[in-house]
Amino acid sequence: MKPTNLALPPELQAALSTIATNGQDQAATTQLSLTQSALDWQKSRLRQSIPAQVIDYEQAIVIFYGYWKNRVPEGKAFYIHPENEASVSNLVKWAIFDPTSSILLNKSIWLYGLVGAGKSIFAKTMHDFLCWIHEFVNSRVNFGYCDMNLLIDKAKFDYSEMKALNVAKSLIIDELKESQQQIILPYGIRFRIGDLVTNLYSVWQERTTRTIVTTNLPPSPGGVFDDREFDRMVEMFSSVNWHGGSLRKSK
Repeated sequence: MKPTNLALPPELQAALSTIATNGQDQAATTQLSLTQSALDWQKSRLRQSIPAQVIDYEQAIVIFYGYWKNRVPEGKAFYIHPENEASVSNLVKWAIFDPTSSILLNKSIWLYGLVGAGKSIFAKTMHDFLCWIHEFVNSRVNFGYCDMNLLIDKAKFDYSEMKALNVAKSLIIDELKESQQQIILPYGIRFRIGDLVTNLYSVWQERTTRTIVTTNLPPSPGGVFDDREFDRMVEMFSSVNWHGGSLRKSK
């Protein structure tokens, strides 16, 4: 015999309803509290003291362009796309902690553009410039450099090479590409850009490190990022669009 559908006494129904309502209210309060906590953390991060400007901008930009021109291959003329001039100015200001930069000084840089547009030569120039600052102006300005193409090639045979990305200091990560996600590393590990962003985000939260990433990946949701990873990327990085087509094409 099937059991009959028994109705609960009114007083018990009322009690259960109260418990359920209180539980929902508590869950909503907890969620609101967590959201507010995240917002408070972001505000405190933005209020963190910014180091003093390390060098005069007019001197810095001259030195930067000097290093850039030295990076131009022999037989080729120096060229900068007109739409990149303002970005370069603000990136140099960001590097020296110049408060007039349009880029938030305590955020990292996501420099994206077409393949061959000159992002890598810019990244190497920025590393040259920052090394000069570290040696001759302010030793606290300390950036490492990582070429993702070379790193992935080495990591195919020795996974420990990936430790280069887990350093607790500021870093320039050059040549980050969507195609790198297809590569299987030792122990069956697949490299994921979303995991890289998550690791960088954790270090950025705990320390005053800053990262420059050059990539052909626009800062958009979906694709290589899940929603959480993209949210962290937006919080950590200021996006800079590098204009122009391939400079490798013969003219």
